[in-house]
Amino acid sequence: MLAVWSRAVCALIACGCYSPSPVEGLACSETGRCPGGQRCDPVFHRCAASPICEMPDIVDRFDGREPCVPWGQQFGNAALEIHDQVLTITPAAEFQNSGGCLANEPIEFRDGGIFLEVPAVLPAGRGFVAIATQGGATAPSLVARDGRLALTAAGDVVASAPYDATAMRWWRLRPDRVAGATIAEYAADGRNWTQLGVLDVPPEPAITFELSGGTDAPDPSPATARIAQLGVCPALR
Repeated sequence: MLAVWSRAVCALIACGCYSPSPVEGLACSETGRCPGGQRCDPVFHRCAASPICEMPDIVDRFDGREPCVPWGQQFGNAALEIHDQVLTITPAAEFQNSGGCLANEPIEFRDGGIFLEVPAVLPAGRGFVAIATQGGATAPSLVARDGRLALTAAGDVVASAPYDATAMRWWRLRPDRVAGATIAEYAADGRNWTQLGVLDVPPEPAITFELSGGTDAPDPSPATARIAQLGVCPALR
């Protein structure tokens, strides 16, 4: 039967009628099977050409009482608080400073990468918000600063785009082991990703990371950045 099906597909390809991208998002079969070119997403149990969402080893919905716990620890001078399942980061007013959460242990840098939901960054000219990886010489990071979202490596900008609060609500860094690169992406919904840039350096097998916000100069009335989820799959709507 499989051979007959394969021949039929080949005939359709020859006629130019075959679509290599069947509709995605259908429920997987009871045995986890999906149409050709798709696989069963382990989180949503829906068929897709690539994982709809793959949770990393560290996740946080910021529904506890203490920021960064239990996966990391606070650092720096910025004030961190949790309100209504949102982590807020407010730099100190008196001097240049930053602060955030630093992971206690390295995690495997898996295919799904590390991602977060950022409802609000600091306004242009008043500071930055970043997710920064550690564990190698390049340390790829995603940074929102001065009205742009940038992929950086070792402090240098690899790629950037004007910051759009709606389109760039979700950020992701993920390894591409086949290409030997790290991919930076953004999305409005945490599922449909747009590529921001590519760092053509083989990704590290494991990374430590930090979330941070800060200012480059004193700000008498500092703004507040808001992070809603870290490495948590969004609802499939």
